[in-house]
Amino acid sequence: MRGKKRRKRGITPWKKTALRVCFLWLLIAAGLHLFRLYKVSGFLDQREAQRWSSDTRCAQVSAFLPAQNGLKEEQIRELEYKINTALAQDSIKLTAEGPDARLWQDCFSGLGNLTLKAGSKTVDVEAVGTGGAFFTFHPLKLSSGSYYSSDSLMKDEILLDEETAWKLFGAFDVEGRTLQVEDMHLRIAGVYKKEKGKIYEKAGLPEYVVFVQYKTLLQYGGGIGSDPGTAGTNISSSFNNTANTNTANTAGNAAPRTATTTVDVGDQSDTGDDSSTPGGSAGGSRPENTPNMENVGTTNTAYRDSGKITAYEIVMPDPVEGYAASVLLNALGEESCAVVVDNTNRFGERSLLGDLRDFAFLGMRTQPVRYPSWENLAMGWETIFAALFLLECLLIILTILLLLYMLVHWYRHKSWTLAGSFQSMQDSIYDKQSRKRYPEYYEETRREESLEDRRDEDRSKERDLPKEHSETGLLEDKGAIPFERIHKDRKAVEYADREYKDSEQKKRRGE
Repeated sequence: MRGKKRRKRGITPWKKTALRVCFLWLLIAAGLHLFRLYKVSGFLDQREAQRWSSDTRCAQVSAFLPAQNGLKEEQIRELEYKINTALAQDSIKLTAEGPDARLWQDCFSGLGNLTLKAGSKTVDVEAVGTGGAFFTFHPLKLSSGSYYSSDSLMKDEILLDEETAWKLFGAFDVEGRTLQVEDMHLRIAGVYKKEKGKIYEKAGLPEYVVFVQYKTLLQYGGGIGSDPGTAGTNISSSFNNTANTNTANTAGNAAPRTATTTVDVGDQSDTGDDSSTPGGSAGGSRPENTPNMENVGTTNTAYRDSGKITAYEIVMPDPVEGYAASVLLNALGEESCAVVVDNTNRFGERSLLGDLRDFAFLGMRTQPVRYPSWENLAMGWETIFAALFLLECLLIILTILLLLYMLVHWYRHKSWTLAGSFQSMQDSIYDKQSRKRYPEYYEETRREESLEDRRDEDRSKERDLPKEHSETGLLEDKGAIPFERIHKDRKAVEYADREYKDSEQKKRRGE
């Protein structure tokens, strides 16, 4: 007769609760990770390296300078020359082909204030003077119109934010219209949508922000930049102005363009929307006798570069991590007091681990640099991402520790041994082989086991059903008799007792 089956032990309640907690922790960690990836994907101005080249390892590097050390545009040309020379010395060459192929690309910007006038309405705004491929590095969300070209000779275009457009014109669709800055008329190239929120305000993003060419900011944008004649003099000695102009202005180009005037064209930073426009260089050298053509159509011809460029950004090959940042820092020189930031992987896990290591120092600023709003915003979110990443790591670590504790507890309270498990596995293999070799024997055994199982079930059902109560076994099974039958059964017992006594007396008389 087959023995009773062994009852399987299920998962205890506390283990079920622990598994639910582990699942919840992992779910929260996954949610935080997805949220972080979603927010990182929105920082388009930090991802120029990924957009620039998919074949070559590249890096996006930014340099921020104090206002008193602001660069002049001619110093940007010397900076480009130094970078190109460093790449040539390290045998880093352009591999792509085509007239628009470039080894690297850059842009620069400065901050100032402008007073815009349209009819009888005026508004004071913060202006960002741009040069090079600024909108390639910083793709804004346009509501209408388009970006202006950095190669424009007139330098008379402006990009408004929606608040400024509404303040001046009471509408957003105002591309092609003109407004006035002192004696200069600017054409509106487009209107962009500015981000809103407390974090953007804390990052230094004012209510009204417009973008203009650097020359326009230089002539009319005061307030934030340094004073004329004083700015840019602190690091002028670090740039050699006696370098060959044609060589400096062909930095990084695959095929230098030919100049049709005395103004050099073909500098590496001219990567705007219309890069093929002759004479469209944003800078370059000009002979002393060449008249100033930067203020065509205006009455203000007093042009002097006072050095308002406080932000320089570049995307370039980075064969070894940190190479691009070191090249830019060496080209600027220690006298510049510049803060160089590698934007390429600043939101990656490795960089966030470094931020967690130096978490106490993230808010410290020892350099006299006024960061632009986009950099302040990136630094703020970098701190938030570091905190979220720390929380992700803690949840994963706690989950692993709890699972390890459950595993140790299960192993210490196990009801099996390795030898027994090995023997059971051997028995299972032997049983499987026997079934294949003697199927008829195991078929008969299976039928017997099935019949025995049915008999066990019948016995269990009989035990569960109420028993039939006889006169002799009534007292023993009285507890199983329904209440309404107790009185009747009691009389039967009394009658049976009298009958028994009478029979005993009769026997005695007969004796």
